Amino acid sequence: MKSKLRKNLLYVMSFFFKELNHVNSEDIIGIGKYKFFTQFIKSKLQGRKGIYSLMPSSSTIIDSKNITIKGELKNSNLIRSLISSRLYIQAINGIKFDSSLLIGPDVKIISANHDFNNYDNWVKCSPIIIKKNVWIGANAIILPGVVIGNNCIIGAGSVVTKSFEDNCVIGGSPARIISKRN
Repeated sequence: MKSKLRKNLLYVMSFFFKELNHVNSEDIIGIGKYKFFTQFIKSKLQGRKGIYSLMPSSSTIIDSKNITIKGELKNSNLIRSLISSRLYIQAINGIKFDSSLLIGPDVKIISANHDFNNYDNWVKCSPIIIKKNVWIGANAIILPGVVIGNNCIIGAGSVVTKSFEDNCVIGGSPARIISKRN
């Protein structure tokens, strides 16, 4: 009975808040319905729009217009990660995500560095690209221009400063290939 009530509540709220169409009731229960709705209202009050209003208010997102998401968002790992993780995402030079991306807590994805000669300016570089079925462990940091191949695992606490091909297990600071996945 409670499950049906939750689904009906989500359906009604989705009519007013279109970003809730990407979420199912199981995603919400995973972090607690009161916590989810509280963080959703706080994010809306902060002026977040679209799917970024699903993020907790403790998450930071800079230049969300430069983020491209490929794939279906409904029931995706990316939506679950945005809802449940405290993240820092800076997309000044652009970030391209696949919706199958799983992100742990306290991850930082930074697409631009400051200009060494003038800290008020940003250095132009390629966007960060994170491909299909990538898992980013807690407290990992991904820096500008990095391309992460399909099916990679980035270990907790890793600092990713260069690109990696498909099927790698990556870890360390700076990150390096620990092993290959079959």
